[in-house]
Amino acid sequence: MTILIRSILLIFAFTAFTPAFADRTCNDHLEFGDPGGGDIFICRTGYAVAYSCEYKAPLWVAYRLDQAAVDPSFNRQAFREDVDGIDDAACRASLEDYRLSGFDRGHMAPHASMDTTLARARDSFLLSNMSPQKPDFNRQGWRLLEEYVRDVVADRDEIHVITGAIYEGLNLTIGRGEVRIPSHFYKILYDSETQEALAFLMLHEPFDFNADIDGFVVPVDQAESFTGFDFLHLVPDAVENVIEDRDTAATVRWPAP
Repeated sequence: MTILIRSILLIFAFTAFTPAFADRTCNDHLEFGDPGGGDIFICRTGYAVAYSCEYKAPLWVAYRLDQAAVDPSFNRQAFREDVDGIDDAACRASLEDYRLSGFDRGHMAPHASMDTTLARARDSFLLSNMSPQKPDFNRQGWRLLEEYVRDVVADRDEIHVITGAIYEGLNLTIGRGEVRIPSHFYKILYDSETQEALAFLMLHEPFDFNADIDGFVVPVDQAESFTGFDFLHLVPDAVENVIEDRDTAATVRWPAP
């Protein structure tokens, strides 16, 4: 039954989310390919978003991260509805949806990676950059994974990051607006200088970062199979074959200082 449900979901993902148009662009955030999908595409200074009106949350958020972006510059900002990026109020998540829901507003593009300017810091607190996350997931393992990504950049000039949510199984929601609760989350890193990629795929459940994180490392093509998106399709074909192949893809996290 689980296999059947997953197959149906994947067919839906490919038919509903795979774009039949040229790659969208957004500063340098989609330099290596637009994964596709989303009812609304939002380009911010610090990141790009493919947003789902059905889920009232991002399908994925992509951003370029360099060493300058990991030094804290601006404090946390107020959470806000994205009235500029999403015209239709019926399509937007609201602050009220999250209030007393028992779920955190989980960043896809983390504030600590977006705070080089006040505008970027403020944009990172828009609800179009949030997915409902269980508190023990968001504040522990997920937070440490975000810190790990910033640590990785200390040894590299820059990396490109794609983060998103997967909605598989029960259609659980929060709020009167029925913001969908993800079943899984993923994060994909690409270093264009070394031509390496690293992908993480995990259940939306609390985890111990140090003990569990290597068990979440998957080939990029496994993340593609779960989501129906085509990640990093503008990298050279020879490189794409290596980072997606289950025999040659990374199997453990990259070293970090």
